Amino acid sequence: MNKRLFFLLIIASFKLQAETCLLKGQIRYLQNQKQITEKSSYCYDSKEKTILSFSCQHKKCNAMEFKIVYRKYENDDTGSPGFKICQRHYHAMPQIIEFWDEKKWVKTSRCIFPDGSFIDTGRLMQNSG
Repeated sequence: MNKRLFFLLIIASFKLQAETCLLKGQIRYLQNQKQITEKSSYCYDSKEKTILSFSCQHKKCNAMEFKIVYRKYENDDTGSPGFKICQRHYHAMPQIIEFWDEKKWVKTSRCIFPDGSFIDTGRLMQNSG
């Protein structure tokens, strides 16, 4: 299977899994030792506990243009491989977050791209080969 077809299949599978979209959702995170809660539009899969910025459902965004990363970061001593892929390969900002799924807060992490779009770092890991 060529790389382009494989990439498209992964994106299509994520879009199918992002079952619920919230236009007035909430994301919280720590910044300078203070909890910040921001309003955000996103889609999530409660079963997989993954999140994707809402803008990626309707138009192209940086988060959905990522390519499959073949470089391995698992051998490093410390840190999350998803964070390393986000920072080192995409030059984006990883962040530990909680998002509201209409019932409870769900812990995860995201990779924020320059256009403000984001994708769950777990998705970057699944694509890292």
